[in-house]
Amino acid sequence: MIMERKQQQIIAMQNGTDDWYRTLFEHTGTAIVVLNADMSVFSFNSEFGRLSGIGKMRTDKPILFLDLVAPEDRERLQYYHDQRRLDGGQAPAEYNFQLLCGKKNQRLINVSVDMVPGTDKSILSLIDITDQKKAERALRESERLMATLLDNFPGIVYQCKYVDGWQVRFISPGCKELTGYEAQAFTGPLDQAFTRLIHPDDQQVVRQKVKQALREKKKFGVTYRIRTRSGEEKWVWEQGLGHYSAQGKVISIEGFITDVTERKHAEMELARENKNLKTSFKDRYRLGAIIGRSPAMQVVYEQIVRAAGTNASVVIMGKSGTGKELVARAIHDLSDRKKKAFVPVNCGAIPDNLLESEFFGYQKGAFTGASSDTRGYLDAADGGSLFLDELEALSPIMQVKLLRVIDGYGYTPVGGSETRKPDLRIIAATNVDLQEHLNQGLMREDFYFRINVFPIEMPTLRERPQDISLLIDHFLEKFSSADKPLSIPPAVREALKNYAWPGNVRELQNTIQRFAATGNFSFFTPTAALGGNLLELNELSSHPPSSGLHSEMEAFERQVILKVLEHNRWRRGQSAAMLKIDRKTLLRKMKRYGIK
Repeated sequence: MIMERKQQQIIAMQNGTDDWYRTLFEHTGTAIVVLNADMSVFSFNSEFGRLSGIGKMRTDKPILFLDLVAPEDRERLQYYHDQRRLDGGQAPAEYNFQLLCGKKNQRLINVSVDMVPGTDKSILSLIDITDQKKAERALRESERLMATLLDNFPGIVYQCKYVDGWQVRFISPGCKELTGYEAQAFTGPLDQAFTRLIHPDDQQVVRQKVKQALREKKKFGVTYRIRTRSGEEKWVWEQGLGHYSAQGKVISIEGFITDVTERKHAEMELARENKNLKTSFKDRYRLGAIIGRSPAMQVVYEQIVRAAGTNASVVIMGKSGTGKELVARAIHDLSDRKKKAFVPVNCGAIPDNLLESEFFGYQKGAFTGASSDTRGYLDAADGGSLFLDELEALSPIMQVKLLRVIDGYGYTPVGGSETRKPDLRIIAATNVDLQEHLNQGLMREDFYFRINVFPIEMPTLRERPQDISLLIDHFLEKFSSADKPLSIPPAVREALKNYAWPGNVRELQNTIQRFAATGNFSFFTPTAALGGNLLELNELSSHPPSSGLHSEMEAFERQVILKVLEHNRWRRGQSAAMLKIDRKTLLRKMKRYGIK
């Protein structure tokens, strides 16, 4: 009885141990399989069944482990299996192989193998390392790519860390080309590394920008100069970013430095050119055939230069006689199209029924009188500039056809079938308010916005009184001849300066030209600028004075004072105001000239 009870207790204990091992076998988290000597599967846990897919297989036949192995690995695994069962045989306890998991899925497995004591069975513990190996390969490729980039980066990539002071921990090989020094020359304390190459005038700015960016936890960017090993001065651009501890303390700085010398020199040259251009504009009194030194004309000069640098359509707005065509020619002459034609067209002078043939040209036989192929304005301006004066005169139909040309769709000559696409730049001029023209429906909105890309406003002559003397001298020189030089007395010049010039520069030019032809200004009404009153100064002679220049000027001045006094009914205060002198000066001149 006692022996029987002990045997039952041993059996119970053995059964308990088997249950414990089975629980461990199933819940270890690792795929486990037990193989027989013939490499058939003796037993496996659920994790191996999930990994290999045999957990879903339903078969009464033994499962051969090699059927689950990729063909290229089967011979090697069979050899290891056999060697492990031979006396003195050696086989690795750990290795990798490809496990077939379904028809198309294949996983890389790391396996640990051992023999089950006292049996011919082996137990395999499998770990899927597919993703790990992919990550390792990706990391190696990333490291290779990063090394290639760093080796070929045209500049410096660096890392500084704070360890008992700032230390340069890494610097890329590109520093050799940039500075002339090898990378190892810069590793170490920061103050003894790259910063010693920074130009003394730039060091404080660099420090301040970096400190401010680190304090604000922002990336920094700064341009400065360095001196290379050969003594050459280069401009560099540095951009970096700080990295911080959980407590917000900066622990490292990473960034790059690249050579921007060529770009910086180009910027500096452009800045110098702009400065010189502005300086020259400040003192410039002419641009091409345009005369003027006033602030208003300096603005026009700058707009001309900017417009010449683009290919955009330009509209020049201003009153008649302000010089709009001169501005158009200046834009063309300063542009890349200057070697090609400048074709001026007065849109208001062309009858509507001839607009299309004039602009687009026509083929022989297109209409009665078309005896030969004839080029139009668009053909003539190909490669150059087409100047449309009196733009507002174009009919809406013609606006549509020109819009197609501007948009690159081309045109067809009258009577022809071939589409031509000229390369031309439109410069237009008008003396009306185009916006009002648009509001009244006289101009198409699409044409307005396409043509009015770069507007230039021309000032009237009364808005630029500083230029009148320059223009007078220019026209006097223009209309003078070797045997008949022209000059005018100062008092006449002053009167010309005070005139309102409703016809602007054109009127002034015609006035000087008439003076050159007739020798007088008999048509001239100078006090229109002195309050809008009519004061005739007749027969201001250009003939040499018989009594001398001083006497002639005094006679002219006396005549002006008398006319003004008579006009104002001898009210001395109003007369002095019209003459733009004070009352005492007027009284003194009246006494001098015997005017009572």
